[in-house]
Amino acid sequence: MRLYKYFNSIDHCISALMNSTIKYSPVPDLNDPFELGTSIGDFTIESIIDGIKNDDLFRFKSIKKLIEKGYVKDLTEFNRRTVIQDFSLFETILHLANEAKDEVFYGVLNSVKEFVGVCSMSKNSLSIPMWSYYANNNEGAVIGYEFPRSTWKNLLQEVTYCDDRPTVDPLSLYQKDSYEPVKQTISLKSNYWKEEEEVRLVDNLKRMKRDKETKLYLEVIPTVIIKEVILGCRFNGEYAPLIKKILKAESHNHIELKQIVLNKHKFEFQSKFI
Repeated sequence: MRLYKYFNSIDHCISALMNSTIKYSPVPDLNDPFELGTSIGDFTIESIIDGIKNDDLFRFKSIKKLIEKGYVKDLTEFNRRTVIQDFSLFETILHLANEAKDEVFYGVLNSVKEFVGVCSMSKNSLSIPMWSYYANNNEGAVIGYEFPRSTWKNLLQEVTYCDDRPTVDPLSLYQKDSYEPVKQTISLKSNYWKEEEEVRLVDNLKRMKRDKETKLYLEVIPTVIIKEVILGCRFNGEYAPLIKKILKAESHNHIELKQIVLNKHKFEFQSKFI
């Protein structure tokens, strides 16, 4: 899959090129305030009964809470009232579960925000808005990468654009991996961002090294997947000799160098080899 990373800073672009690194950002550092902007649904009697029957962790926590609050004496009473379908018991669990779900949910959400890192890329290297927003008003650059799906499929997440914020099933918070339902919403964004055609690399920040000086989370990638460098139509030519020098190195001489030019007949960008 060919993906493109836009750079406002030529220095950052050159560093990424020379060192074969990509940068991951913690979720709170991303520019959309709705990142992981999911909400938690409500428990229902049906989901409570389903949880007690099929989810060991939810069943265990329900029993523990009921005993703590004095609603049942012990496991024997709980089992007896469950077997006879005592709906007053289910309604009590429903009340307690809905009372506690927000605290559980936001605990999971905040934990996910601490360790999930995102590297945002685009499927489009010729987007006029993207060059304006994310490439220093066309003075920046873009690096094109070819990510083989066979080795990167677990990290690549294509963004889905929608109008409504996602809702997490509260019972999913009691699964073995309670983080997973929340993590899945990292690839959902508002339709307002649709023009970005974004695909994300999503990974665990805890396994990465953080640069002591820049405070950035950087990961080294195989240089072979770097396929092209595209300079903006307002690119400052003084950096060109350095970039060309980098691309002459044996490790980088497969990388194409291009520049954005304006289509003579349409409001479109084109790229040409330089």
